[in-house]
Amino acid sequence: MMAQLPPLRLTGAHVLRDGAFEARTLALAEGRITRGPFEAVDLSGHWLLPGIVDMAAEPDPAERQSPGTFRDRLAAGGVTTAWGLYRWSWEGGETGVAATRGDLARLRRATPGPIDLRPGLEAESHATATGTELLATAETERLDLVYFSNRLARLQELALGGPGGLAAAAGALGTDADTLAARIAAAAACRPGVPRHLCRMAEAFDRMGISYGSLGDADGETREHHRIIGARLTLRPKSRSAAATAKAMNDPVLIAAADLAGMADSGARRASALVLEGLCDVLVSGAPGARVLDAIWTLTDLGIAFERLWHLASTGPAEVMGLHDRGTLNPGARADVCILDPARRRLAGVIADGCLVWAEGAVADAFAGRAARGPLRTPARTERAEARHAAE
Repeated sequence: MMAQLPPLRLTGAHVLRDGAFEARTLALAEGRITRGPFEAVDLSGHWLLPGIVDMAAEPDPAERQSPGTFRDRLAAGGVTTAWGLYRWSWEGGETGVAATRGDLARLRRATPGPIDLRPGLEAESHATATGTELLATAETERLDLVYFSNRLARLQELALGGPGGLAAAAGALGTDADTLAARIAAAAACRPGVPRHLCRMAEAFDRMGISYGSLGDADGETREHHRIIGARLTLRPKSRSAAATAKAMNDPVLIAAADLAGMADSGARRASALVLEGLCDVLVSGAPGARVLDAIWTLTDLGIAFERLWHLASTGPAEVMGLHDRGTLNPGARADVCILDPARRRLAGVIADGCLVWAEGAVADAFAGRAARGPLRTPARTERAEARHAAE
C-alpha cells in the first residue's frame, strides 16, 4: 500500500469550493480534508480541485488483466473514484460471461489502492439465459452500478450489410463471422423474453441496493421504457429526445468524453449540444482512451464555465451515487485532490485518499521527501507503460 502524505497545508493555489475559486489554503491529514497549522507545500499558480468521479471507466484488454495498470491510468487522468465498466453479453469472447466473471474476480482480489476502483457492469438486455448467473455475480462481486444496453440492433445492421461488415466485429470478439451470426440469431430469438428479464433484474437490483440505468437510448420512447422499470441513469443517450425525456423525469443524464472527441463528427456535436443546453448531469470517460479532463477543456472552448464542468465531473457523479465524502474539498471529505496547471491546461498532480499518486515537474519537486511512496508516474512513463501492455 502507498503511504499517505503527512499532515500538510497546500498554499498559494486557488481552491475550487462550492462552485467558485478561492485563494486559500487546503489542509489534509490522515486521508481527509481538514484544518490545521501544518507544514506548508507551496503550489502557487495552480488550481486545487476535487478528484474526478468516473461512473463509466472502461478498461482496455491489458487493464482487465491488471487492475493495478487500470488504476495507474485513472490516476494519470485525475480520476480518484471510478466504476470499471465490464460487459456482460451473449456475444462471447472478451464480453462473454466466463471472461467477465474472471475480470471481476481479478478486480476483487487486487490489492486495494488509493484510487477507489469499483466494479460496474454493462449488461446486454438480450442475455436472458444468464440472468440468474448475473444476479449471483452481482452478489459475489458486490456490484453497485449496472447499465442495460442493446447491442443486438447494431450487430443486426452489420449482418445485413453482408459477411464483410460482420467480420470486423467478430474479430474484435475473438471469433468468426459465422459464429457471431449464429449468436445474433439466438439473441434475436430471445426478444420476447427481454421485458420480463429486465423487470426481474430491476427488482433484484432494487433489493440489492444497486444503482442502474440504460446505455445508448435511441429516443424518448426507449428512455421512458427503461424508466418504467426503474432504470434511472441515462448513459450516452443517442438523441436530444432521450436526454430531454430523462431530464423531464429528473433522471441523471451521463455524457461521455468518448463522444466529445473530434467536434467535426455529428455525434460529438450532438453530445456537446446536450451539455450546452443543460441536458447533462454527469461527465464520464466512456472508453479506454478517453479522458474526462480533455472533454472539459473541449467544452470550455465552447463557452461553458470551467467550474460548472468540473461539477459535472466530480460533485455531480458523487451526489448521484450517494458518495457524500467525494466531489468536495470541504473539511471531512476524503482527500482526493487534482492539482491543475491552468496556464498549460495540464494536470500537474493527483492526491487520492491522502496519497500522492501522480505528479510531474514542479509539483513532484514540491512534494519530494514528504512521504514514503512508490515512484511517481509522469505522463511519458505512463504512455510507455500503456504501449508496453498493449503490445503484450
